[in-house]
Amino acid sequence: MSHELRTPINGIVGSLCLLRQKHLTEEQIEHVNTAAACSKSLLQVINEILDFSKLEAGRLKVEHIEYNLLQEIDEVVRIFKNQARSKGLLFQLYICPDVPALVKGDPGRTRQILLNLLS
Repeated sequence: MSHELRTPINGIVGSLCLLRQKHLTEEQIEHVNTAAACSKSLLQVINEILDFSKLEAGRLKVEHIEYNLLQEIDEVVRIFKNQARSKGLLFQLYICPDVPALVKGDPGRTRQILLNLLS
């Protein structure tokens, strides 16, 4: 089942990456980036659903890798910033300078937590 769910989303992500290579306006680039971030988030939700099955079976593994926390936060914030703008709202983020950019952990889980909190 995971293959049937992931393949179409990966196709969308790949198509958006190809679209980024075209000559686009700033607004078009912003829309492509938002669509890419949303696609990645949807893929993560699918992975979370599949992970729940693994958790119940006692086979879930949490990643412990180095990743750019600020980049993950920026991608999630971009999704909500565009939604807020379309509603005439201002959405801003302040990150304390003491927060390290590179951390070790599970970037997918971090993204999901941020998406859940902000939504």
